[in-house]
Amino acid sequence: MSPHDPTNIDESVIIGDSICGDCGAVPGAHHMPGCDVERCGCHNGGQQAISCGECDDESYWQNRIRWTGEWHGKKECRHHGFYCHTLVDGEPVEDPSTILPAQQAGAKVQWYVPCDKGDIGAHEDLNRWHSKGCPGISEEP
Repeated sequence: MSPHDPTNIDESVIIGDSICGDCGAVPGAHHMPGCDVERCGCHNGGQQAISCGECDDESYWQNRIRWTGEWHGKKECRHHGFYCHTLVDGEPVEDPSTILPAQQAGAKVQWYVPCDKGDIGAHEDLNRWHSKGCPGISEEP
């Protein structure tokens, strides 16, 4: 069975239900070679596979990371409590589709404002996760 076969699924890695936005991999399947989203398995998923440049072909093929169905880092953000939301004129936004019209009408928009998990519009703060050095589940930020 080819590692690119969409029926070659590892259900143990699935944490979400989204299809990869770049190569179309289904959760549990390998990304297509050259996918912009695939993480480097030689470096514990800390960087993009296509821009790594440090792994030889054999290491790349032996250590590939499957698509989990969720953007890399979101699980770690939840673990560490890294959340943010968007404010329009100082108020949190629940419906993201209202942001652009408000901005075009002259409202002040603040993006990626740190917040708590239960706050209106809260979502995983990947920027904060990256700024803290991408701590894993077992690491402190």
